[in-house]
Amino acid sequence: MSSPTDRFFLALHAYQQVRHELLHADPTGQDWHDAIAAMPLDEEETFSEGMLLLGVSESGRALGLDVYDPEQGSVLISGDGGCGKTSLLHALAVASADLPNVLFGALTPFPQEWRAYEALPNCLGIWRSDHPAGIECLRQIMDQADALTKTRQVILLLVDNFDLMNLGPSGNCCIRWLVTEGPTYQIWPVLVLHPMRLHRLGDLLEQCRTRIFGHVRRYRTACLLTGEPPLDLGGLIPGLQFYLSSPQGCERFWIPPLEGVFHERWNAMVRQ
Repeated sequence: MSSPTDRFFLALHAYQQVRHELLHADPTGQDWHDAIAAMPLDEEETFSEGMLLLGVSESGRALGLDVYDPEQGSVLISGDGGCGKTSLLHALAVASADLPNVLFGALTPFPQEWRAYEALPNCLGIWRSDHPAGIECLRQIMDQADALTKTRQVILLLVDNFDLMNLGPSGNCCIRWLVTEGPTYQIWPVLVLHPMRLHRLGDLLEQCRTRIFGHVRRYRTACLLTGEPPLDLGGLIPGLQFYLSSPQGCERFWIPPLEGVFHERWNAMVRQ
């Protein structure tokens, strides 16, 4: 069985061959299924050591986050409910398992959504955001900051439903430090929250220089996220398409489906 990265790049080449069909297919209909099933296979590509895979851009290029580049800042993921924000976090957890120096932990009010990923070999833990143990884990990650910079080790901190959390003064101080200083110390907070509750980030919003947007139906909400005129967030396919906005520019991309019939067809094409 090939590694997740090997399978991803086989899928990447396959995507390049059927990009037109996917872009014009109904994701709920037979055309989409046929396009996935028709993907041809090609040779593998190489990828840099510290690149955490996100997905495939509209141009057919692999997109990722360089976990050794602190200039990218902390990461914000936002969009309407059901747009696939948690699925993208799950995809990042899976992708991180194929990087030898990356560990991940997840802070969430819904740990039951993460049970399948707790068994990944690089998982530090899945912590409830409403439990004192979650805040203690944040402190322990902070305590490792100086030591991390002397190694190639990276910690990916996936914070799901940040806008629903009540961490208290101590937890908020930890999050503030991690979002502001974490990337410099090879600690990468990835915060997920609803666009109508961006105000909860306050001045921390500017520290999230890498932003990922999912489907947003309302024009005004899209303007709140991306400025006016906004990106075409209403045209994104929920659960599969996102926009990546970073210091390097803005691109629309696809993530490999994680479950259901799309997931099975995708994996069937790249299994060796």
